[in-house]
Amino acid sequence: MIALSVAVTFEGPSPAPTASAASGSLACPFGSEWELRDLVNNYRRANNRSALPLSAELMAKAQAWAEHMAATGSLVHSSLANGVSGGWTYISENIAYNSASVAAAQAALQASSSHRANMLSTASTEMGLGIAQDANGTIWVSEVFVGRPTPTAGYVAPSGTSALNTVTPTVVFNPGRVNGGTTSTFQVTGVAGLPAGATAAVVTLEAWDPASRGWIQGLGPNAAIASSSNLNLTSGGAANTAVIPLAANGTMRLYNSVTVNLKVTVTGYFAAVSSCVSAGRFVPVVPSRLLDTRPAYLNGYSGPKPDAGDTVVVQVGGRGGVPATGVRAVVLNVTAVMPEGAGDVQAGQYGMAAGAWRNLVVSRPGQVIANLVIVPVDSQGRAALRTTVGTHLVVDVEGWFTTSAATPSRSGLFVPVTPSRYLDTRYTTGPVQAVTNVPVADHGSMPSCPRAVLGNLTVIPTQTTTFVQIGPSNQFSGGSYSNINNDIVGEPIANAALVITGQGYDVDTWSWTPTQVIVDISGWFT
Repeated sequence: MIALSVAVTFEGPSPAPTASAASGSLACPFGSEWELRDLVNNYRRANNRSALPLSAELMAKAQAWAEHMAATGSLVHSSLANGVSGGWTYISENIAYNSASVAAAQAALQASSSHRANMLSTASTEMGLGIAQDANGTIWVSEVFVGRPTPTAGYVAPSGTSALNTVTPTVVFNPGRVNGGTTSTFQVTGVAGLPAGATAAVVTLEAWDPASRGWIQGLGPNAAIASSSNLNLTSGGAANTAVIPLAANGTMRLYNSVTVNLKVTVTGYFAAVSSCVSAGRFVPVVPSRLLDTRPAYLNGYSGPKPDAGDTVVVQVGGRGGVPATGVRAVVLNVTAVMPEGAGDVQAGQYGMAAGAWRNLVVSRPGQVIANLVIVPVDSQGRAALRTTVGTHLVVDVEGWFTTSAATPSRSGLFVPVTPSRYLDTRYTTGPVQAVTNVPVADHGSMPSCPRAVLGNLTVIPTQTTTFVQIGPSNQFSGGSYSNINNDIVGEPIANAALVITGQGYDVDTWSWTPTQVIVDISGWFT
């Protein structure tokens, strides 16, 4: 990590501006700058300084310089007056590069007295932030702080972002048996509390008794059939969580490749936002285990094996990187282990009433099966699991969503993309074991620096039972948690994943035994 800074203060008229620096390399997209804005302003608040607004012209200057440094590989300061309109009385600049992340670069700047002086100056009235990534994945940062009596125009990010809202789980599509090769279209907004204008819905897809092996795909308005999948069909039943973009009229499309019974339950939605918001922003965490009812691994639980009809409380607030308060909903991976028969598991806020939906479908005794859930928590940070079959339960946390008490920001907002396949070892390396890198940044419709990604993970074990993780590149330990389990060789199983990105803004998968791994990505978070 290298970081430099310079601070210059003028007590009289400022020089006339000159042209902005040349730019190049990969610009980190809107959203990354809001993460950095939060880091800078949180540091200022912690030191009894006021938060600084983002200036449109300073954002342009800082971004151009970050791209210039990334393109040339040179950590040098800009000409401070370049790209800055007249009338300022104070100006300073911090620059840095770091191979890990924006947050790591900011932490290094805060550790330096000269950089701290720039960030904490009481003479500053506005700032600009730039972030770029070079071909090696290194992050370059430019921070410009300016003081002036009259502020310049504020920075406004492009549109396309959305924030999460949760609803009481409601079945919106239950047609019974649907012929193979059918694309079903059904209304979602206006039902289950989803307002007109919702851009995407959080749903649980259920399917059972397929005529043969096949798959289910949630189709966004521009998605092509067979470009990705959300749920794989074998024997028995299955369920998976998906976030599916809605058409302008609030309808959803669903394709099933074989004849099967279908059900769709809405548990939340994303609504478009055009400015900083407090509630509904995603904060990813490195996944960790919150609950395990198995005697050999007891964690967050005391008692016998959960039985049919039992409700298991999951304390999430204050654990695993999730704060004790200010949490609207949490992202959990729930796994049923050693079930005594067929049944299901419902996940929801502590105190929830039983409903007609299922988050996790258990098809047979002894099966190990997982599903991602996004569930609200109560005021004490608790979620709950209700099971209709005796089974052990394992819960890992992947992140949380903010409430209205959070500081307004555009960090952590969702941007859907047309789902596409980022990894399929069946057609590349063949079965993989241990760590496999999944390039994400600047791939396909993905921008350069997504803070987290929404994906669907499918695994096909080739030799024996397996479990697979997906997590931040070079930043998690194999075997410390699980995303998906599969105990039948040759049978595909899928599970959604909401994953914080790691080094180079990529993700890694880790498999216990040789396994075919497929990763589809359908959105990212700023």
